Amino acid sequence: MKILFAMRDALPPFRVDVKMLFGQYLFKKGIFTHLVGRSKAKAVSAESWPAGEMSISALDGEGAIKTFYCLLLESFFLLRYGRTADIIQVRDRIRLLPAAWLSSYLWRKPLVYWVSFPIVEGHRKVFLDCDQGEFLRKFILNIRYCLSNFLFYKIMPFCCDYIFVQSSAMKEAFCLLGIPETKMMPVPMGVDLEMFSAISTNLNDIKDSTLKLCYLGTVAKARKSEFILDVLKGVLQHIPDAQLIIVGDALTAGEQSWFRSEIDARGLASSIELTGWLPQCEGISLVANSHIGLSPIPRGPLFDVSSPTKAVEYLACGIPCIGNDIPDQKLVLEESEAGLCVEMNVNSFVMAIVELWCLPQVREEMSVNAKNYVLHNRNYTVLSETLFSKYRELI
Repeated sequence: MKILFAMRDALPPFRVDVKMLFGQYLFKKGIFTHLVGRSKAKAVSAESWPAGEMSISALDGEGAIKTFYCLLLESFFLLRYGRTADIIQVRDRIRLLPAAWLSSYLWRKPLVYWVSFPIVEGHRKVFLDCDQGEFLRKFILNIRYCLSNFLFYKIMPFCCDYIFVQSSAMKEAFCLLGIPETKMMPVPMGVDLEMFSAISTNLNDIKDSTLKLCYLGTVAKARKSEFILDVLKGVLQHIPDAQLIIVGDALTAGEQSWFRSEIDARGLASSIELTGWLPQCEGISLVANSHIGLSPIPRGPLFDVSSPTKAVEYLACGIPCIGNDIPDQKLVLEESEAGLCVEMNVNSFVMAIVELWCLPQVREEMSVNAKNYVLHNRNYTVLSETLFSKYRELI
């Protein structure tokens, strides 16, 4: 089976779900993937994507002219290579829908759309956040939002044969907007069991050490990452020697500087280890040797329909997770019985952390529950089986 797959993200893929699902698990089942998109690398070799092939519209550069050029070239790729594909799939590329539909129609191939992020709502937020004084920019952003809203909600559901969404919450939200429930299936984030099973933990160090909290992933103003600093400050009032290890960093130099200034402003430098970006196995190993993982995610239309990776990765490491009530995260924590789900306010997180720290037996039970849950649910072996079955149905 061959899937012609147009992506919004840069190639070769760096998102874990695409790398693992299409680069390994589905590839082992005989699915070859022809990726279409842009790349930020200076040079891309065939070895960069051994699970198929890539057609790249541009290697670098930004701007309206380059964007339009890439749109035309990627549309051409979809029309040209659709003939040899079994399925045409588009991920978060609303602008490519017309070309993808035309290719699907001409070559009589099923068309699938994959929604990993509510792009339309993202366009709306950018439009609303634009300064009132920037009339021309605000006008252009409004046009972009209106066009994407029309294409996504009025055209996409009827020209696509199937739609993969990020979470059950996203599916419910789209149903309320008129997209047929029978045409959608959630594909949440998962973990690679092979990698996590190879992670070693020093149980004696974990049991004998002081409280070590962990946060895995990106810190950013948009994520309100200063929240975890306020939580740590509150925890220190109850557990003075508690430590927080942040495995990750901000994506830009400006936000890295901002986050470090937030740490200094709260006087927390001696209680925090900020590792920066690490190889995945090394970072996961640090998580596995912590006591409690933190997963605060701001509520709102952009994040409420997401499928948080952090919570599942904490569970795969065998540590309990304290997270807030994002729908998919709440579902994972309640089904797994491997953590606590609280509201996203400092006091709730602090009290949950202190409570868990005082109950080592409960933490051990949660650790067992966590690994069992991931073993049978949120892993790419299970997810790839579900996806493979659906692809077989479509062709």
